[in-house]
Amino acid sequence: MSSAQQGLVWSMTSDDSWVAETVGLGNEGTQVLTEFGFYVNRVALLSGHSSAEVAPVWSDQIVEHNFERQVASSTSDDAHLSLHQQYADSNFYHQRAVLRHYASSSTVPLWSFESDILTSAGDSSWVGLSGDGQTIVLLVYDQFQGRTRISVFSPESNVPVYEDALDTLVRFESAELATDGSTLVVSSPRKVLVYDLLGRNVAFELLTLGQPQHGGVSIAADGSRVAFGTPGAMTVVERDDLGAFSTSFSFDLPPAFRLRCPTLSEDGSTLVAGFQKPGQLQDARIVVVDLEQQPAPGLELLLEGGGNHQNLIEDIQVDALGERFAIGLWGDEEELIPEVSVYSVESDVPLFAAHLPGSVNAMDFSSDGQWLAVASKGVHANVWGGGGSVSLYRIGLVDVAVSGIPRTGEAVGVEHQLREGKSSQVLVSTSLLEAPLIDSEFGAGALYLDPETLVELPPSVASAEYVAVTPLELDPSWGGVGSTLYVQAVNLDDGVLSRDWVKLTLVP
Repeated sequence: MSSAQQGLVWSMTSDDSWVAETVGLGNEGTQVLTEFGFYVNRVALLSGHSSAEVAPVWSDQIVEHNFERQVASSTSDDAHLSLHQQYADSNFYHQRAVLRHYASSSTVPLWSFESDILTSAGDSSWVGLSGDGQTIVLLVYDQFQGRTRISVFSPESNVPVYEDALDTLVRFESAELATDGSTLVVSSPRKVLVYDLLGRNVAFELLTLGQPQHGGVSIAADGSRVAFGTPGAMTVVERDDLGAFSTSFSFDLPPAFRLRCPTLSEDGSTLVAGFQKPGQLQDARIVVVDLEQQPAPGLELLLEGGGNHQNLIEDIQVDALGERFAIGLWGDEEELIPEVSVYSVESDVPLFAAHLPGSVNAMDFSSDGQWLAVASKGVHANVWGGGGSVSLYRIGLVDVAVSGIPRTGEAVGVEHQLREGKSSQVLVSTSLLEAPLIDSEFGAGALYLDPETLVELPPSVASAEYVAVTPLELDPSWGGVGSTLYVQAVNLDDGVLSRDWVKLTLVP
C-alpha cells in the first residue's frame, strides 16, 4: 500500500524463538525500538518508513539471560533506551538492572549502566525518557531498604547527574515521566508520590493505608496534572502556582470495578481510562473525561466480549492534544472485539481497528496520533505459546509521506497525494521554522521548512493512483548518519502546500 494510506505499514514477525513484548515509538513517529530474546537477546531499531518486508536497521546482540525487558524512545529526538534485569551471579538468584542508551546511528550502545542494587524480583526496575531525549530516569527498588532509588542521567554520560530515594515502602508498581522531564510520578501498593526532578524533592504524597493501588499512573507533559487510581476511585491532582498539588477531579468507579490504564494527554486536557470487573474480564468499559470542560465522563464505550479468555485492557494511549486514543487488549475468545482500536474522543465508532492472532503486550502512540506501534504475542495471553510481532500502523490519511529506509547513498520516495495529472514539487530542508510561515512564496497554507536551507526537487506528476512519487537521492551532501532532513511538498497547479511534513533521520 502507499505509505500515506491508513492501516498496517509493516510487521516484523517472530520465528517463535522470541516473544514480542516491548516497543518504543520515537523521533516524530519515524523510528521503532524493541528488545527481544531470551539467552541471545537483541535490541533492534526499525524505520517507520520501511515497507511490509521489514528488517531491522540494526540490531545489538547481547548473549545474556535477561528478564523484564523495557524500552523507551524520545518523542521528538533521536534517542532510545533499553532496560532489562539480568543475573548478577552464578547462583541465578540475584539480579541487577542494566540500562543502555542508543541513537539510531549507534549499532552498539552509546553507553550502558549497571545498577549496584541486587534484587530477587525481575520487575524491580523502570526507565523513563523525556520527549527531547535530554533527561533519563532509572528507578530500581532496593528490597533491603524498602526504598526506590532514582538515578537521573543526561544523554552524554552513564554517570548519574544525581541520585535520590523514595520511601515507596514496598516495590513500586508503575511510574511515568513528564514529557518535559520536570516531574515524575510513582505508585506502589502503599503510596502515590510526585517527585520534582528540578527541585529534587517530593512535591506530593498520598498514603493509601495499606490498600493496593489499581490501574497505574499518568502525568501531563509539563507535570501540572497527575492521574492515578485508588481503591474504588479515579483521581486527578493539579499543581497550583506555588507548586502545591490538590485534587481537581475525582470519579467513583462502578461497584466492584477496578481502574485500568488511566492516561492523560500531553496537554493535560483529556483523561482516558478503562474499568474492568475481576472475574468478568471478557468485557471492558472505557471512559473519556474532558478535564477542561466536563466534571463527569463524556464518551463511554462498552466493549463486550465472549468466551472464557481474559480480555484485559493492557494499554491505553492518548495523542498530545487529547483528540484520539488507542486501546490495546488481550482479546476475547470469540473474537468479538479487536485487540487494537483507535477512536476519536467525540465518537464511539472506531477510526481504525485490527484483529490480532494474539494479545497486545505493549503499545506506543505518536504525539500527533498518526502512528501506532504495537508489540503482540502470537497467541492469547491465557494460552501457552510465544512468538508474535512488532507492527507499525498509520492512523488516518496524510498528503505527504516517505517510503524507503533513509540511508546515505540510497534513495527514498516522497509520495504526495494529488489528483491524477496534478504536478508536485518536493521541498527539502535541514531545519524547521520555529513557527510555520503562512501563505509563503511557495503557496497557500503553512510552510514548516526553513527557507534558508530549502532545496526544491524537480517536479513530478500524479498517477492514476492519485500519488506523485519524487525520488530523493540521499547523497553525502545531505550529511552523514544521524543527520536530519525535513520534507514537504507543493501542489504546483493549485499553489497549495501539503498539510503534512516528514522528518528523515539518516541511519546506518
